[in-house]
Amino acid sequence: MFSALSELRRIVFNRLCLQFTQAGACREAPQVRLALACGKIKNDADRAKIHSHFEGQGWELWDEAWLREHLRHMADQGYENQVSAVVAKLLLRGKVD
Repeated sequence: MFSALSELRRIVFNRLCLQFTQAGACREAPQVRLALACGKIKNDADRAKIHSHFEGQGWELWDEAWLREHLRHMADQGYENQVSAVVAKLLLRGKVD
């Protein structure tokens, strides 16, 4: 069962890479990684288990700590004309209630 799923995942990833490359949406020979973005993990024990499982699979977990860290990095940068950078600055500099 798992080998069939692994093979299916490999085929889907290869096709996506080919389509994105041909469309000019990414560079040649991109690396595909799975990620999960989540807004809240209820307790630290669950967080540790989830992080451990994701690391073992080679996946990324973007939890609220990850988001906070990346928003803080964006807020500390100089001027950028991107909505995400402006929102990060407003949120983390206390300009929005």
